[in-house]
Amino acid sequence: MRKIFGAVVVVAFGIGFIHLSGCGGDPEPDPCLSRKQTKAGFKIGEIPNFATDTLLISDTVLTNNLIVFRADSNYLSYEWKIGDDDRIFNQSEVKLIFQYPESITIRLIARWTPDLNCFPKDDGIDTVYRILTVIDYYENPIVGVFTGYVNSNPNHSFNVSIAQENISDPECDCTIDPQYCDCTYLIRNVNEGCEPFRNGTRELRIAVGYKHLKFSWEEGLCNGHIPLCRAPIGWVKIDETGKNAIIKFSTLLSASDCNQPGDKRIKDTFYGKKAN
Repeated sequence: MRKIFGAVVVVAFGIGFIHLSGCGGDPEPDPCLSRKQTKAGFKIGEIPNFATDTLLISDTVLTNNLIVFRADSNYLSYEWKIGDDDRIFNQSEVKLIFQYPESITIRLIARWTPDLNCFPKDDGIDTVYRILTVIDYYENPIVGVFTGYVNSNPNHSFNVSIAQENISDPECDCTIDPQYCDCTYLIRNVNEGCEPFRNGTRELRIAVGYKHLKFSWEEGLCNGHIPLCRAPIGWVKIDETGKNAIIKFSTLLSASDCNQPGDKRIKDTFYGKKAN
């Protein structure tokens, strides 16, 4: 009987302990769990040529493009020091153009009101450095012939070429001195069979960033004289290796349209590998 009674007492005591330990409800959630300590940070981006609606995020950019330095947060104050420029910039975003290839150190000192309840050691100030590499506009590794296919016809391969040429003076050799020859970037055959150049006139507008190229057909421009083109509009992006290209583009459903906003378009994607 003693053994049985002892077991009953132990069990009863355990039940009571469990019951008592659950009193008081759930603990209050920690308000700091979802908070992150503020730190200085910024992005570097490139706006290529006329494509003012596009910001390409990259630490490598081309000369003579508009370069944007944009703070990651809304800080109380900003203190930018950009390369050897004597100026100190105090806004959240700075835009500059660099005319020559160089490596530039970018410094941002950011200040904010610290959250001392969650981060008692936060002094409300931080400094961050990044390196910007500026390369010559004509040394962009986007030039080449890319062999590939489009989503709409994956079993058929063809070439898309990106080159630097002077269409008004084809005899001027852009591989020797593209700046002297006033060369521009051209893209051919993005819509197979499309040669959007005639009599020294370029039908496609081109904007170029580091490993990126944007092409667009002028709004309202008819393309009946080159029906295979169907007014292509899109983007070329080269991967980190510089060997693979993805071109997302659209073309007019009807070759007789004149590229108006209401015209119907067909979307497609070209996947290519550099052949040279």
